[in-house]
Amino acid sequence: MGVQGLWQLVKLSAVVHDSLGALALKDGYADKPAARGYRVGIDASIWLHTAQNTFAVGHTQSGLNLELRLLFYCLACLLALPINPVFVFDGPNRPRRKRGTNVVPVPHWLVSLFEEMLSAFGFHKHVAPGEAKAELAVMNALGIINAILMEDSDALAFGAFTVVRRSFSSRNQNLNEITVYTSG
Repeated sequence: MGVQGLWQLVKLSAVVHDSLGALALKDGYADKPAARGYRVGIDASIWLHTAQNTFAVGHTQSGLNLELRLLFYCLACLLALPINPVFVFDGPNRPRRKRGTNVVPVPHWLVSLFEEMLSAFGFHKHVAPGEAKAELAVMNALGIINAILMEDSDALAFGAFTVVRRSFSSRNQNLNEITVYTSG
């Protein structure tokens, strides 16, 4: 999703980095207290949506709790990076209609289990008053987080300064090549 064509408009400000880990080491500790590190905001609903849709009907994987297993492995990959992830969940005042589609007001069935996993990994969670993407943009603009990790451009439209996007290639599975978009 995201704003159609926005990536193309902001590509002049984009910088390709080797990895999210290299970016975090370079920017997360330069002229900042070492205890803070590089804080990366993540829209939790995108992760939940991706986990559920990865194992759609007809997928060849088998086993119990495939969605939870996928989320676990993704969180383990983040744990290996020198970052402080902050997962932001949609709040009670999120829009009831987006892009002409009604949004289901019932919490996603994975939310409470995912929150337990975040706690077990020691990651931060935050519930936005409304939509998570807008909250992430505000958090980034205020300096609460250094960057937002997402695949769509909505956070830039909401006023974010730094958005990290995975560069898509067949060899890039674990954020080994990223593009950083800045608007500041």
